[in-house]
Order: sequence, then structure tokens, then C-alpha cells
Amino acid sequence: ANRKLAARTARLSSTSCKGAALTLSSLGRSPSTKPRQAHSRTRPCKDEMRATAVFFLLWHAAALEPPTTMPARLRALLAREQIHIMPCCYDGLTARLVERAGFDLSFMTGFGVAASRGYADAGLLSCGEMQDSARIVAASLKNIPFIADGDTGYGNAVNVRRTVSGYAQVGAAGVMIEDQVAPKRCGHTGVKAVVGRSE
Repeated sequence: ANRKLAARTARLSSTSCKGAALTLSSLGRSPSTKPRQAHSRTRPCKDEMRATAVFFLLWHAAALEPPTTMPARLRALLAREQIHIMPCCYDGLTARLVERAGFDLSFMTGFGVAASRGYADAGLLSCGEMQDSARIVAASLKNIPFIADGDTGYGNAVNVRRTVSGYAQVGAAGVMIEDQVAPKRCGHTGVKAVVGRSE
């Protein structure tokens, strides 16, 4: 739709960009004081109509243009007043399956990444290993954003900041940070403890 709109805009503006700019500035001019006959109608000139059409089409195309970055696309999704289904992925194949199925976003699950590497979801994977998986997921997704599992941030507050920065660098649109004490346990289990409110 945007390609057709751009083609129409190009045809309309093919005469003269300078003329379009001049006629746009003339849209707000005061009406002529020259008397007109009662039966005549005030009609804008062709250049003025063309400039108005070009202005509207360019504005409309900009409004229809989707957000360009994955974080911007995620923010746009979260701004909608609706619930989003977010299937999980853990590698390039599962990420592509989620996108191919037509979902708006995905979640890179720490449980799945750990299981695919032969480990339990008990805080055994390092931040570097999780970022490697996030990089593969980001490279496999073409049009939808994903949120990555950041576990507990792999340390204290300074580590959390580094984790978020690292996930952003490899292409994650968002990060989920848990408030469990270390070593963390899988969120599906019942034996968990969270850090104190002060921390």
C-alpha cells in the first residue's frame, strides 16, 4: 500500500517541487478583493490542488509508516489496549516458526535456551551464552520484535545494567529481569525466594 501511495505521490509531484512549495505557502493567503459574479465559483488553480494532494499524501504515508526499530515496534504494540499472545522461542528455527505463524512478537525463553544446551533452568547458563542465543533469534526475525529472558541480570545492579545493554546490542527489543535471589530457580517451580524490597 505504501509503494502505491509513493508512486501516486511521485506522479503528482512530477511537475515541479518548487512550484508545489510555492503553492503550499499560498494556501493561507487572504482571499482576493476582486469582485466576482454571483454565479461564479471560487476554484483553486491546478498547481494549488496538486500541491495540496502531494502534501496530504506525504503526510498520510508518514502516518502509515511502521516503526523502524524493533524497540519502537515493541513500544507500539504495548501501547495498544489489548492482550498480545507471545509464543516462546529459543533458537533461529523456533523464532522463524513464531513469525511465520503470524504472531506480533515472541519471547526468548531461558528455560528453552537452557534445555537446548542440555541444562536445567537453574541459573547455569552465563550471560554470554544467553546473548549468543539472543543474537541468533534477532538475526532470524525479520519483522517482529522479541523480549529476551535476562534471568536475574547475572549479578548485582551493575551486572543488570550491563546485561540490559548487552541484550540491546544483539537485537533484543526488551528484557525480562527476575527478582529472585541467586542461584535462581525456574519460574515454574514452587521453591523460590525473591530479593528484599530495599535491594
